[in-house]
Amino acid sequence: MPARLLLFLRRGLLLLPVLIVAIALLHIHQRQDDPKQRPPGSAARLFSQLIDSKLATFDPVSYRIDLPAEDEGLLRVLLAKNGQSSSSAEDAEHARKLVRRLYGTNSGQTLIAEVAQWNAVHHFAAVRDNAPPDVTGASWSAWGHGTALPTTDDVPLSLGFVNLPIEGIPEGMGDWVAAAPHSVNGIIHLKREVTVSGKSDLTVQVVGTPTEVTVNGAKLAIDQYFKLRAPCRNGGEILGDLARILKKQWCSSDTAPSAYAMVRPLPLVQGVNKIEIALQPTSVPDDSVGGIRIRLDQGVLTWRDLKHNHRDTADVQLTLGDGTELTDGEGKATEAARNLDLVRVTGPGRSFTGSLIERLSQGLPSGESHQATLTIDTRWQKAATSALSAVPQREGRMASLVLMDAETGDILAVAERHGHVVPKHANSWDLLSFQQVYPELDPIQVRAWHGAGRHFTPGSTFKMVSGLAIAHAAAQGANVQEQVDGVSEGALTSSLGIQRRYEIAKSKDGKPEYGDDYGYYRPSLLEDLNVGRAYHNDKNGARVESLMQAFRTDPCSRGRARPHLGLCEAMAESFNIWFVRMMELIDGQSTYQFDKARSGLTDAQAASLAVPHTHFSTVLKVIGLDKADDPKQPRGDDLLPGLPLVDGISYRADSVASSLLAESAAKVKGRLLTHDLMFAAYGQGVAATPLAVARVAATVAQGKPIQPRLVSRLDGDDLPLREMTDKLELDSNVLKELRAGMKAVPAKGTAKSFFGANSPLTPFLWAKTGTANVASKDHPSQLEKYNTGWLAGWIDGQGQQFGPHKVAFACMVTHWEDYGSAACAPVIANLMRNYQPVLPDTAPQGKKSNAKKR
Repeated sequence: MPARLLLFLRRGLLLLPVLIVAIALLHIHQRQDDPKQRPPGSAARLFSQLIDSKLATFDPVSYRIDLPAEDEGLLRVLLAKNGQSSSSAEDAEHARKLVRRLYGTNSGQTLIAEVAQWNAVHHFAAVRDNAPPDVTGASWSAWGHGTALPTTDDVPLSLGFVNLPIEGIPEGMGDWVAAAPHSVNGIIHLKREVTVSGKSDLTVQVVGTPTEVTVNGAKLAIDQYFKLRAPCRNGGEILGDLARILKKQWCSSDTAPSAYAMVRPLPLVQGVNKIEIALQPTSVPDDSVGGIRIRLDQGVLTWRDLKHNHRDTADVQLTLGDGTELTDGEGKATEAARNLDLVRVTGPGRSFTGSLIERLSQGLPSGESHQATLTIDTRWQKAATSALSAVPQREGRMASLVLMDAETGDILAVAERHGHVVPKHANSWDLLSFQQVYPELDPIQVRAWHGAGRHFTPGSTFKMVSGLAIAHAAAQGANVQEQVDGVSEGALTSSLGIQRRYEIAKSKDGKPEYGDDYGYYRPSLLEDLNVGRAYHNDKNGARVESLMQAFRTDPCSRGRARPHLGLCEAMAESFNIWFVRMMELIDGQSTYQFDKARSGLTDAQAASLAVPHTHFSTVLKVIGLDKADDPKQPRGDDLLPGLPLVDGISYRADSVASSLLAESAAKVKGRLLTHDLMFAAYGQGVAATPLAVARVAATVAQGKPIQPRLVSRLDGDDLPLREMTDKLELDSNVLKELRAGMKAVPAKGTAKSFFGANSPLTPFLWAKTGTANVASKDHPSQLEKYNTGWLAGWIDGQGQQFGPHKVAFACMVTHWEDYGSAACAPVIANLMRNYQPVLPDTAPQGKKSNAKKR
């Protein structure tokens, strides 16, 4: 054999063991990456074996997991309890091996840590206090059976009901100190020693049930100091959004977690004080806590791998165009943001999901520092905040005012009064938990463009949409010009098929008597729609539905020689049935055919039946107020157009809620689309945010849809304005009559009581009032009736004191007892009076910014 070949074989034999080891290690690594191929010693496999062997137990009441003890004697007791005392020696040895693996391997230690974390957020007790500056000392410590317990500050956000909605978010509460007991029935003693040097009160909140409270050795009467906070209202209704979060009924006494808040401060003395609170731990069946591998799936404990979707964030600072800084270097809201009431817009910090600062921090290129300049105008923002502050507060009321440049789409101001203000020194847990438990009172949510519900019914402000739909139909060839220009009373009543309606009351002799004039109504429509008083006012209201009022007042100043009623008069006097009739003319045939085809079909059968494209729905879609099919695609609801956001990150406004925008017939459940169209004609049966209504007003003002935006510059460079993709064809004459009607509203129409023809504000104002009927059914025995009031339109400064562009606006006030004009007309009047224009020789006040001026 040649010498070279022998040398090669010798070297190969020397390398063979190394190669074998490398292949084995690679195989092991691949098995460990695949959860199904993990070696028997892994934590996941060990957990499954302990559960199957009944060595690890789960209590569905306390939600606590208990692992077997390391002690041999205790293990035998556990085996006997599980009926395994007569098992084979092989089974007993298998149990011992599992226990040894649990306490003697890295996988076992991982499992022990996971179970401890599970118990710490599912069966635990916790305490925290308000941490006043003149009460100092070590933090709270937890004890059980005379030994110190490990503590955590991780308390589920679903326990936010410890803060009552009426009290709002507390100021300056410290972090939680939570601990799990050694056993299901174990009592946890939470202790703290403090030194009092002033007169501040120490108040405490706890999770769990207090069994004994002592201060300096003296026992306190628990019921005099602590008040139970429950997650349920009377009658078993879960508070806020907890039903969705928990997926479990918490409102029975044996499963409801307990939390207590102090109703009076602890009786501390000057100097050193020793506090001890004994708590019975509570069970929290909240499986939404992140960072835990153990999960409960249909009553079975499972193990899962955690997916780490960590995204590196960018450092973003938010400023205004005048240089005012709204966030600091850490992304937290500044004092200037609080003074301008813009914390709702910016968010308190990056950790608040859905906030503007969080979206920008995640969406902009990471590892860099950025400065984003908002479109908010300081002068308009101050004027709007001041104007809205005059709206009286009541339980449940939401008030919102949004301003938008009708030409550029820049959002100039957003003022709100709802829920509670964000305290300056609020704990992030309080903010986040309040968001989760009381979403309807979320102080971080911007109601101007988020959270539309039944209280956001736009009422007659949506007659602007109906007017645009008529203009669109006319541009498509519909013969509506005569009705738009106006017809006489006789011709109109004949066309509409309506007649006067009188109250019919029986007299003493049994004969019918005609009572109060209810205005006009259409018998066929009332019978078809089964809506009772939908198109007339009840006897206690002003008879604004009376046709004679529009002819008598001549709101559009056509002159007595032309006593006609058309689009202008219908807008000025907010004449519902005129718009109902017009929607019937331009869209009624298509919705009627749809209802006929839909009749008798199941939801599954109707899934393939498309909802017709009406002129009304087309207007909403082209403006960008429909639901996005692909949330990652540029849409009209995107408030950050032009920003280089990544991975589908966006900041969008809510769309309009209406069956007319449904994708298929299956979504139109239990209703006739024709009915919904008639109601939508005057803003009932739909939901829209104030920004959506302001966008409609801007479309009327400009004659084309406008893309809104909230950021105008990034790192000193102007962002380009984005035109709406789709064009909206509108008939110019119909648009002229629509604008004329809105011009008449403050002068001679439904808002004249607050402005009038002689008001110095009226020449600059185009508006539409709105009153949406909403009833609270919180107490079925006494149905409370109230409205949502609106005023929307635009202010045209004509290059003078209100700026160079038209400013579209929408004001909304919920839980209002009067007409919408009484709610919002004073707000808009004060807004216009409060606005401080920039004189030619002055510049906006504020800090200078390195960013370029617009």
